[in-house]
Amino acid sequence: MPAIISCTITALIIILIIVLSRLRKKRHRERGGQKYAEWRGNAGESIVARVLDKIDLEPKILINNYIIEEEGRTRQIDHILVNCNGVFVIETKTLSGKILGKENWKEWRQFTDYGSSEHVFYNPVKQNFTHMFCIKKLLPQGTPIFNIVVFADGDISDVDSSHTVSIDKLKPAILNTHYKNLLSEEEIQGIGKVLEDNRSQVTVAEHIRSVETMREEIAAGRCPRCKGKLVLRHGPYGDFYGCSNYPKCEFKKNIEG
Repeated sequence: MPAIISCTITALIIILIIVLSRLRKKRHRERGGQKYAEWRGNAGESIVARVLDKIDLEPKILINNYIIEEEGRTRQIDHILVNCNGVFVIETKTLSGKILGKENWKEWRQFTDYGSSEHVFYNPVKQNFTHMFCIKKLLPQGTPIFNIVVFADGDISDVDSSHTVSIDKLKPAILNTHYKNLLSEEEIQGIGKVLEDNRSQVTVAEHIRSVETMREEIAAGRCPRCKGKLVLRHGPYGDFYGCSNYPKCEFKKNIEG
């Protein structure tokens, strides 16, 4: 009997070691994947920033990695370009493979490995409209402001959206807009000052940590502001999570799929 117990304990220890080893390898792959995705995202944003910087339409103001605080949370906007044609709020995507999406869809899809792998992600046009409206609140009423989503990589030939362009179409989209010479030099400088005055002092790294913490809290069913319980609610614009302590706490998070 002692021999059987000893063998059982040994077997359990071996199984535990195998499980822990696999978990370590999985975490290592996930961290590696996250680092690669972060590097790829930064590289794409750098490419887009260089394209925007070379647009010879002066005067202009170009702000990269603009962070703004709104309703107790931070939002990162990849690029804001201000010139005589208006204010362009630009979201950069670096997804490879085939992209499928429409402007009114909630979710878009990415197909890689010759179509064998599918990834679903929130509609970046809708995502950037949120950024655009945050900026719109800061600026004088009637300021021309445009939403552009640029894919630095990937095939977007099956994307049906007037707000989405490939990297080679970014410059023409800004130079050949139907609306030209809408802002004077004085208005451009005034908009630049408003944006700088409202720019958060939070760093990109702090913003990323804040987003990760918020996601962890939401995944746990807690309000990231007051730690109250999150409740699924239904609104005219879709389902969202709201804090159970409403109206004392007005936190809400749209369900992005």
